[in-house]
Amino acid sequence: MIGAISYFSVQASFSSQAEGISRVDAQTSAGTENLNADATTQASKQTISNLARQLAASTGRALMLSRLFGVENNGAEPPVVSGINGMDLNHIGMSPQNFLTTSDRALLSDMYEYAQQQGADLQNVDQLAFALGDYRQSNNGRAIYNFNNGNNFDFEGHLRTVSFNEKDTATAARILNGDAISSTRLDQGFLRYTLDPGNGALSNTSDFEFMEQIVIKFSDADTEQISLPSKFSSFSGRSPSESSVFTLSKEVLDPNPASTFKPQIINDNGKWIVLDPEVLGGNSFEQATALQKMTLAASLNEQVISAFFGNDKNTSKDSLSSSLFELLNKVGKVKTL
Repeated sequence: MIGAISYFSVQASFSSQAEGISRVDAQTSAGTENLNADATTQASKQTISNLARQLAASTGRALMLSRLFGVENNGAEPPVVSGINGMDLNHIGMSPQNFLTTSDRALLSDMYEYAQQQGADLQNVDQLAFALGDYRQSNNGRAIYNFNNGNNFDFEGHLRTVSFNEKDTATAARILNGDAISSTRLDQGFLRYTLDPGNGALSNTSDFEFMEQIVIKFSDADTEQISLPSKFSSFSGRSPSESSVFTLSKEVLDPNPASTFKPQIINDNGKWIVLDPEVLGGNSFEQATALQKMTLAASLNEQVISAFFGNDKNTSKDSLSSSLFELLNKVGKVKTL
């Protein structure tokens, strides 16, 4: 009996253990299935998130290309033009947007995407892009002189300086002294240039408060910003004529620098004359202009004579003298400039 009992006890123990193992196997299998399902769900979410980011990025870039360059769908993006010679005769007629760098265009694409998501008027981004393009075209501001450089006088001899109005002054100070400027993707050189009233007061038409939001958004300080204020849903911009404040010095310089100023380029009845600096140096403006006109007229006469006799070497000078003098007489009376 004892042996039989022992046998049945062992058998029952084995059966119990087998059932336990089966339950563990079932639980393990179910857990594995759940883990696989969770992993699949996570992968799907990640894929959707990546696709959403790619779609948003492509939308932002499409907006940038369309609004700044007029490029639709798969049209060719204009190449980046260097601003080193941006103000010379070959480049000054170009659109400032052509001088935006590759990184500028990438940032602007993200700015358009962000502005659209926030329901902001995209003209806010347009104006900031134009200001940045002007900065690039002028060789990062090097080709444009600062109005407050100490050389601007009115006709009475007062030194003129310009500043921002109270609102713009406060906004510029917040940007320049805030934490975000050290990590923002918006070019720090551009910010310091355009937020200097000698540079930006008379030229920048972008909204400084919108610029401030962009500086924060695209920086390490973005955690402090939730969304754009609703006022940016419409575009107001910045009017330099209304936002700039001029100041005149109490002192009057004598002689007045403005009265002795000699421009190097003048317009004479629709024709431009570039005055020789050497002629300007020792003569009054009127004398320099008269001398330059005489020089140009003499040069034209020489060209006429050369062209006249160079075409037919067998022609006698004597036989053509009357015709030549008549022609030169007409040239002398015609406005050459």
